[in-house]
Amino acid sequence: MFATILFQLPVVLLPFANLPAPPDACRLEVLSPQALEERTLADFDGRVSRYVTLHRRLERSLPPEQMFDDPEDMYAAVEALRQALVEARPTARAGNVFTPAIARLFTDRIEEALHQQKLTAAEIIAAASERRLPGMPGPDVNQPFAWGYGLAVPRALIGALPALPVELEYRIVGRMLVLVDRHADLVVDVIDEAVPAVEPPTFNRSLLH
Repeated sequence: MFATILFQLPVVLLPFANLPAPPDACRLEVLSPQALEERTLADFDGRVSRYVTLHRRLERSLPPEQMFDDPEDMYAAVEALRQALVEARPTARAGNVFTPAIARLFTDRIEEALHQQKLTAAEIIAAASERRLPGMPGPDVNQPFAWGYGLAVPRALIGALPALPVELEYRIVGRMLVLVDRHADLVVDVIDEAVPAVEPPTFNRSLLH
């Protein structure tokens, strides 16, 4: 009986050896670094475009800011637009625009730009924190953005990031990169650690001897 089993085993395996190759849809897609970056940037552009389409639709129902003579009326219009955007995106959270892939790409680009421009993370963080009061909370998605703290992205870094529609702006707060709706003073999304961490100074033990 044992000899019979050994003889029949190859016959059982033969059909599996002749199975057709899996269809293209089942194969893993291998992308070059450049193609992967282009796909990530296209995803970012699409997410920004969808947000701006919503923004413009809601803004059309409100008077333009520049037409106001009374600052109180302008503030009320900004608040109305912000509230409308918040209500239209009640579940908005970090990562809706800056997905993990987009966040990694932007973080890498910022680090590379700092290196090329011979700037340090410490300089950027210090400038971004200059006006921030102690204990002031950090920016949060779907919350008002306090323009009193935060740094407009320096010219040395702005070229590393995709251009934005006029409604949006990048800001740096500490190590965070913040996407802000300029017309609504609204935090659209954040990358918590976009700016590299500041390396602690090294301690030279030889100075003790």
